[in-house]
Amino acid sequence: MKNYRCQPCKQPDERTYSFDRRFLWRLYYILIKMVFQSWRTSTSFLLSLLLAASFIEEWIIYQVGLIPSHFYTVLTERDKHGFYRLLWVSLIYIITTAMAKGARIYVSDMLHITGRRILSLQLHKKYFKNDSFYQIHMLHPEIDNPDQRISQDVDRFCQKMSTIIPKIIVSVFVIAYYTYQTYISAGYIGPVSIYTYFIVCAIINRSIIARLVKIIVLQEQYEGDFRYRHMLVRSNAECIAFNHGGPTEGIKTNSKLQNLLATQYKLVNKELILHIFVNLFDYLGSIMSYVIIGFPIINGMYDGISDISSIISKNSFFSLYLIHSFSTLIDLSSGLSDLAGYTHRIYGILMCLQELKYKEISKNSDQQSNTDAAEDDQELLLAANTDCNSSDMECSDLSSIFDFYADSSNRAVTAFLVEKITYVAPGNTKCLVEDLNLQIKVGENLLINGDSGTGKSSLLRILAGLWLPTKGSVFRNPLCNIVFVPQRAYLTDGSLRQQIIYPSNDSFSSCISGNQEIPLVNESRLFNALDLAGLHHIIERVGGLVSLPITNWLEILSPGEVQRLMFARLFYQQPSIAIVDETTSALGIETESQLYETCRQLHITMISVGHRSNLIKFHSRLLKLNGGGRWTIEDISQTDSR
Repeated sequence: MKNYRCQPCKQPDERTYSFDRRFLWRLYYILIKMVFQSWRTSTSFLLSLLLAASFIEEWIIYQVGLIPSHFYTVLTERDKHGFYRLLWVSLIYIITTAMAKGARIYVSDMLHITGRRILSLQLHKKYFKNDSFYQIHMLHPEIDNPDQRISQDVDRFCQKMSTIIPKIIVSVFVIAYYTYQTYISAGYIGPVSIYTYFIVCAIINRSIIARLVKIIVLQEQYEGDFRYRHMLVRSNAECIAFNHGGPTEGIKTNSKLQNLLATQYKLVNKELILHIFVNLFDYLGSIMSYVIIGFPIINGMYDGISDISSIISKNSFFSLYLIHSFSTLIDLSSGLSDLAGYTHRIYGILMCLQELKYKEISKNSDQQSNTDAAEDDQELLLAANTDCNSSDMECSDLSSIFDFYADSSNRAVTAFLVEKITYVAPGNTKCLVEDLNLQIKVGENLLINGDSGTGKSSLLRILAGLWLPTKGSVFRNPLCNIVFVPQRAYLTDGSLRQQIIYPSNDSFSSCISGNQEIPLVNESRLFNALDLAGLHHIIERVGGLVSLPITNWLEILSPGEVQRLMFARLFYQQPSIAIVDETTSALGIETESQLYETCRQLHITMISVGHRSNLIKFHSRLLKLNGGGRWTIEDISQTDSR
């Protein structure tokens, strides 16, 4: 079996946060691979609808733009009937323009929301699979504020995308059409002058935008850090108040705010130059239209034409709108710089999730070689799956199938086989444990203790597959139901019932078999789990099993009740093995002993981290971590009989 170390995901340095081909490729990847996966998706339909609405709006604007020339004609000819008819036509065009613009904005907003839904769900699928969220938060600090990237950055990306992308696509066709019209009305000088003007503007704008993208990426990072500080204070308000730590937290939070504000000031200063140039280009463009139409008139191109005023109005509209189309692209500069910043941040977490997925696939393909024999023997596999929770199971053949090298004379299933593993904490080089060999079987309780910092909790993370050893192999029996109870209790949002059945989802509380609805949640087992944990009294306090609390569960329950609720989960699930990391620190010795005795009666094999002497009688072996990589294993089954 190969060994995989926890390597940081390959992330681009800040030099790659720019407005260049790399940005265009990343934008293309996110849009094509995530948002617009095929022409049949709802986002593709909305984009098509948005483009259609935009083209219709442009056609109406074109018709409205020609109205002044028509007015010149009817007024010059004193055509009363034509004047009133033109008024009605103008009113209809104006109403239609307003409706078309409203429809375009509506479809754009729908594309924004739909794009966010699809992109967020795609990221969630990767984020919550195979504990990738843990890997990113704990083992990949180079991905700052992943929650902000998935929530805020995705929303702003989709908002900018739904506004900018259609404008760019429509502008290409509009520019092509009005280039032809300008050429017809003013000759080649008109289009050449406008294109030259635009190219110069684009080069200047790009040099300014390139400097903004890095600042925008940094600003979003500081924004997430600032929000995280407030979330930290909210989550630990009581602890901070007990220690009167308000002033200290205020100083730290203000420090994060200063970093954010300094970056925002820097961004505003840089954007000032961009805004000056954008407005300068806009106003110069309005003058250029008259310069372009003026040369043909001065050179006598329209000599002898009586209706010159209407021709000037029409031709100036063509050149003016061509310049306006280019100016629209220039005006997108600020939005494009924001879009580039969000694109780089979303692409960063997306690539990290993709690398974690490939590592998981590679790891599973190696582990599969250890279970191929089990798949070839379906009968034995079924028997093992049925009896896995039994501590007196005959499994000499099963052990060889999963390559756990168990002695055929033993009558217990091997759940874990640890072979010469060495591990360190991620980001550290200090060896916690070196060359550890350990076999954990169903029915043999293991107690782990040692001084703080010797790697007790780290070993549990390795058994859970959250961390990987730097050397050696860890085999985990896929047929055994194993539940991990971490040191820090997690209470999800929802009812008391949802707390007990977690991580199962209460929305899947029943299924249909034939014409009969079969409940998936055993209500009597829920009440029994609460009774065994000594928590039956909290049902009345919270208003029943399905009532939603009015505040956070950590504010409703005491620390001891929270830990007993973790055992209620354990008693409800009744796994074959429970791995408990000092989950009884807030409980008395008597309560702790009662809970462990209940686990014994339910035939739950315990792998415990703890230091209290009363735990010894509930375990058969003691793994002591001595620090410096040293460890010892002691048989304490004799102590159990005393």
